[in-house]
Amino acid sequence: MTVSNSPMPDVGDPSHGVTSLDAFVLELRELRVASGSVSYGEIARRIAVRRREAGIPDALCVAPRTTIYDVFRLGRRRIDVNLVGEIVSALGVPDEELPSWQERASRAMIDQLAPVDAGAAPDSEPGNGDAPSQLAASQAMRLTTQDAGSPVRIPLLLAILNAVISVTINVLGYTWSHPFRTPLFLDMIGTAFAAFALGPVGGAIVGLASSLFGSIADPPQLPFALVQIAGGLAWGLGFRYWCQRGNPWQRLIVLNLVVAAVSSLIAVPIILRTMPDGTGHLAEDLAILFFRHGAGEIEALFKANFLAQVLDKMVAGLLAFAGLRLVQQRVLRRPVQGSTD
Repeated sequence: MTVSNSPMPDVGDPSHGVTSLDAFVLELRELRVASGSVSYGEIARRIAVRRREAGIPDALCVAPRTTIYDVFRLGRRRIDVNLVGEIVSALGVPDEELPSWQERASRAMIDQLAPVDAGAAPDSEPGNGDAPSQLAASQAMRLTTQDAGSPVRIPLLLAILNAVISVTINVLGYTWSHPFRTPLFLDMIGTAFAAFALGPVGGAIVGLASSLFGSIADPPQLPFALVQIAGGLAWGLGFRYWCQRGNPWQRLIVLNLVVAAVSSLIAVPIILRTMPDGTGHLAEDLAILFFRHGAGEIEALFKANFLAQVLDKMVAGLLAFAGLRLVQQRVLRRPVQGSTD
């Protein structure tokens, strides 16, 4: 990784003293300036690339810009030692120097906590006055021993659970929407969630499994497995290689439109080929309206199906992404996804 030719301050020396987190944060700021004043967004992008190269699942690759900015904020009492290693690596520090940065971050956190916690409250039990600082030291040193570049992988059991829940959401969504002729299909929310969390292959597998299980009760739906697979691949690839390069919500809206177009291009030929009498979906009423206003049969069906797909995929994609964020923050509680302060 290239950095600026500006003189690098001697802050990578393990003997460089750190007495508080503020002093350590100032060192990080010096490093950032010496590396060419790299933007926080660019640091986040570099970290995401390195995580992906290390085999970390897509759902855990994003390093929010606000989280990176927070590490450089003065007045902290705690800091994510692993994230520090990733940041200094993104700023061009060689891998062999990362442990010294992490060790100094841990020592700074201990020094920061010790003056506050060392004095026991008057009503505390004798002999326990050092317990808080000892606990802080133990936690900080444990973080230091972890390699910042080591992959954080979703356990196989968790990935399987994710897939099972996603398939269930798809099947239940279709089972609910089809009899009531809603304007939504509701059969790909789980596909989107799996594509975001597990990648394009995971999304495609969940889509195929959803169609296989759904066809048990409704055999004509089996050919639409092609729509599920294509949607899973498109969502997964778009989320991995495009959505995380800017505002994820704005880019996700565009990605949902792409998935809707792909789905419609696949679904309409299937309908014309295997369901000459129609699917019974509400979109067919709209197709009749287009037909009465001069559109040909295929054109009317494409227009109606695309509009229905846009509405459905927009809801599915946004709900899946919101659900993914909720799982990351409330269930997984991954340190790489948020501040430790």
